[in-house]
Amino acid sequence: MTRYSPGDAVVYAEEQRFRQIWILMLVGFIAILAWYSFLLQIVIGEPFGTNPAPDILVLILLVIFGIIFPVWFLVMRLEVQVTRTDLRFRLFPLHLQWREFHKKVDLLRLPEWCVENG
Repeated sequence: MTRYSPGDAVVYAEEQRFRQIWILMLVGFIAILAWYSFLLQIVIGEPFGTNPAPDILVLILLVIFGIIFPVWFLVMRLEVQVTRTDLRFRLFPLHLQWREFHKKVDLLRLPEWCVENG
């Protein structure tokens, strides 16, 4: 639960997205494989592999790994906020509300680049 008080001005905020090339390649490979199996088995009608899965399973795998999984990684982000009284973070869309650590933040102990960006 986020509690706001007048002294809770954000000192530092950061947002990170998962855009490393190896993650994008891994997610892209899985999505392409799901789409390829769907196109080959359902659209063209040729069985995918020596022991093909039922068409409904191929369709479910397409929806999960060809659509939902890539979109999930495109919208996922880590947000961090530092205030004078606590540290807040959320990993969207897993955490819709902020998770907090309540402890007074000593600004003298923060690195210079944290204080400058605030």
